[in-house]
Amino acid sequence: MVNCIVWGNSSGIYDESTPATVTYSIVQGGYSGVGNLNADPLFVNQPDYTSAPTTNGDLRLNPGSPAIDAGTASGAPSIDLDGKPRPIGNGFDMGAFEFGTPCPPTITFYYDADQDGYGENVSIEACVPTGLYTAAVNGDCNNDDPSIYPGAPETCNGVDDNCDGQKDEGFDLDGDSYTTCNGDCDDTNPLVYSAAIETCNGVDDDCDDLWTKV
Repeated sequence: MVNCIVWGNSSGIYDESTPATVTYSIVQGGYSGVGNLNADPLFVNQPDYTSAPTTNGDLRLNPGSPAIDAGTASGAPSIDLDGKPRPIGNGFDMGAFEFGTPCPPTITFYYDADQDGYGENVSIEACVPTGLYTAAVNGDCNNDDPSIYPGAPETCNGVDDNCDGQKDEGFDLDGDSYTTCNGDCDDTNPLVYSAAIETCNGVDDDCDDLWTKV
């Protein structure tokens, strides 16, 4: 017996001679076996055993049931008694009914280590975000820094903040290949930058805070 629920009866499992093989099941009073539980499965409506046999009651699972995701894939049917696919969520449920609502099997979640909403180009297909696979879009060029992602504000820091393949764009207005945070003390003059040749012109051409060195 596997992925079963024995609960709310006059007794649990009675062994007349040879013990039953029971795994990944909820058994009232407990029963030896891998994955077995002794906990109220939280049926929607547990019928009273004294009314058996009966079709009354509702043996579907309520939210928070210990049976949810606690079963095993081994030997499990691909659908439940309602015809819903199994599993739904992170694993197979114990019992006849799978908890939850099926979702499209093609939702892509990208690995987002820094949780900035953008993942790198590693993904899984799942119903819900799982672990650090939470981002709906990829393109993060630094998954360890939450301030770096596609569309982030670019700052003058020698880093590609917005993942467009460029660094410090917008901080070299004079086109001399030197930015205001990397050797350009006058971004309106393409002749002034840290490697420029100092000339006798009353200007700090090489940005060393000295003017017209003789």
